[in-house]
Amino acid sequence: MFDPLSEGALRDPFQLYDRLRVETPVYFDERLQAWIITRHRDAARVLSEHQTFGTDIRKAGVEIPDSSNSIQLLDPPEHGTINRVLVRGCRAQDWQQLRGSLLKEISYRLNVAAGHHSADFCKEVAAPVAFHAITTFLGLRDAELDAVHEWSTAIVNAMDSGLNPSAAAPGAAARDQLTELVTQEYHSDRSEGLIGWMRQHSSGVAPTSTITNTLRAMLHAGYAPVAKLLANALHAVLASSSACLTQLQICDHERWSGELLRYATPVHAVCRVTNTESEIGGYRIHPNQEVVVLLAAANRDPEVFPDPHLLLLQRDTTAALAFGCGPHYCPGASLATLVLVSCLGLIATRFARTRLIGDPEPLPNAVLRGPAHMMVHLIPES
Repeated sequence: MFDPLSEGALRDPFQLYDRLRVETPVYFDERLQAWIITRHRDAARVLSEHQTFGTDIRKAGVEIPDSSNSIQLLDPPEHGTINRVLVRGCRAQDWQQLRGSLLKEISYRLNVAAGHHSADFCKEVAAPVAFHAITTFLGLRDAELDAVHEWSTAIVNAMDSGLNPSAAAPGAAARDQLTELVTQEYHSDRSEGLIGWMRQHSSGVAPTSTITNTLRAMLHAGYAPVAKLLANALHAVLASSSACLTQLQICDHERWSGELLRYATPVHAVCRVTNTESEIGGYRIHPNQEVVVLLAAANRDPEVFPDPHLLLLQRDTTAALAFGCGPHYCPGASLATLVLVSCLGLIATRFARTRLIGDPEPLPNAVLRGPAHMMVHLIPES
């Protein structure tokens, strides 16, 4: 019943999500040996109740390489100890300078892409913009886009290893490569960005390997999902019958960015593991069982978001779960939102007549969704 990699689901996963939410909102998948959650109320509960639903999936027998041991696998109180320092480090960065640098990069990439009658938005704009944002934020000066893209792609494929086991080993190797990149910067004498800040302020908080693995996770999360977010969001606006680029100029950016995050979220699923016996929707969940929360399905739940498949740029999206909720709320949410608002805002201001060329080619991934290629014609305002 749950086949997120079928051709139809890759083109439009929301029909599958809607059917699951109506027919079996709490569903045990034999192939994954995991519970699938689609309703918003169940998703919010699983993400919030960390004592019952934890993030350390090793407790469910899932093998995790050392290179993945980061804040993502820790539950409170250990998680909170690192998270408090990480949040302080994020707030300590020069956000005004970052925004100026980011707008300059976006403008350059858009101008180059606009010089072609057709441009691959994913390759020519979204990927380099996301790369610039996260490497500048981290202070990672020696990273190369092509290498990070290759490693991040392998990690994204490995997220689907429950459906495609052969992707696990290349993903682990790619994590090691990203970790080595971050570790080299962490042990350098430079002090730029979040990496330098964490080196100076995280002594005694956690083992150094956990800190560098956490920064590696931020590097990956700030690149691949954010690049897909930009492509998904632009496609959503250009393909919509209820929204257009010019509306972004007049609507409150907190509203339209929140709606695009709800509607076009690239991260469709996150995993938890039960620490104790529990119950969801009348089903008994035993300890050490995996629970897969379909964030994208929860964000289209009509009980919370009326007309969920309409893109409504003034919608109240306070309850949206694009960045999760609870103790594992995404620490990079502010950066991802800044990139989204800066990029789509600049397109709306300078290239409001932009149009799609053909249908985007979807990536063959279940967890992180977005186009592999998306051809557009960026038309400057006269």
